[in-house]
Amino acid sequence: MVMNKVIEKIKAKGESLCLLEGMERLEYLLEQSKNSRPMAQEHKTEQNKIRGCVSNLWLTGHKDTNNKMVYYHDAESHMTKGTAKVILDMVHGEDAQEVGDLDLDSFKPLGIKELLTMQRQVGFASLIERIVKLAQTKTYEEKLKEQQQDPKHNQWGIHGEPYKSFNVDEGKE
Repeated sequence: MVMNKVIEKIKAKGESLCLLEGMERLEYLLEQSKNSRPMAQEHKTEQNKIRGCVSNLWLTGHKDTNNKMVYYHDAESHMTKGTAKVILDMVHGEDAQEVGDLDLDSFKPLGIKELLTMQRQVGFASLIERIVKLAQTKTYEEKLKEQQQDPKHNQWGIHGEPYKSFNVDEGKE
């Protein structure tokens, strides 16, 4: 696993959380839900829903113009919402490439997973997977740039046939 700024941030947060014992950690997660901004109702769709969570959790995200990740979330349960907030605080505003390089193991130092029931751990894993996938998703501009740099794209037509050059004056008398 490649060390990056986000992993360092996760480790530092995990170290501060380990100072909290038992119920204090759970209370902290519940408190974090109160510090979370609600998501607009129109974004609470099936497409944005995280599968496997005990309660409904929605997540959207995108890259800003500086290739930094911006995430929005909401949940029906305070526990789910607080857990998601702690995780998203680690990646929100961070470089998309660094977030895209993360995996479930990257979040172990937080020490949150161990506090969760098995069902909530499934949701935790699904949330991490979605966070990473959003960071790895190419923007329209990235796809266009990639396409423009691909020499095959510039040489071949839609059906794999070479583009035919034509003379606009051809056929004129």
